[in-house]
Amino acid sequence: MWTGSRAAVCRSSSARCWTRTGSATTTAISGPLIRLVVSRELDQAFEWTVHEPVALREKLEPAIIDVIRHRKALSGVPEKEAAMIQLGREFFQQHKVSSETYGRALKALGEKNLIDMCVLMGDYTETAVLLTVNDVHLPYDVPSLMPVP
Repeated sequence: MWTGSRAAVCRSSSARCWTRTGSATTTAISGPLIRLVVSRELDQAFEWTVHEPVALREKLEPAIIDVIRHRKALSGVPEKEAAMIQLGREFFQQHKVSSETYGRALKALGEKNLIDMCVLMGDYTETAVLLTVNDVHLPYDVPSLMPVP
């Protein structure tokens, strides 16, 4: 899909390299959690269905996945994960983040990790846009793991 644009390949490759092998993977942020938040908030079933099994393998709690999948209240979710989910929800649903939510995420993650989280959100937003615009669907024999309206 990206091979039609050399610039997109170079940009995506370096961003993915950084988020998968660099700073973002050695911090306190959860890449699998962020991938699911972005996929859910953008209703990107392909991206969700690919990443949910990865999140489970990487030990993201099934209850947290369920909270993201069904957009449930964050009560009972550990503070760090709740702060990341809330920030992602606010950004994608309201196109801004309240001072309270920003402060909560900053306190839970620290400045560097919050920036890493935002970079990772941007990376997977790019993927979701490309999948959606290019009308990429799951294979006919693979059921979606995410409810889509």
